[in-house]
Amino acid sequence: MVVGAGAQVLGPITIGAHSRIGANSVVVKDVPPHSVVVGIPGRTKARNGDLPETQHEDLQHDRLPDQTPSCCAT
Repeated sequence: MVVGAGAQVLGPITIGAHSRIGANSVVVKDVPPHSVVVGIPGRTKARNGDLPETQHEDLQHDRLPDQTPSCCAT
């Protein structure tokens, strides 16, 4: 699990294995395993098999998906 800088996890939240929380995200509900959470409030997206092949921690903070719908991007 990786929690980005400034992220806030509010309440009794369970974060699943191999999940990532983006910097400055606000997590208000449980995070399933193998997912990514970004935004305010945090939106969850599955990682689609993007797991590391080694036993080391996955610290690639630059590989978080864009959760903003293309219709709303500026």
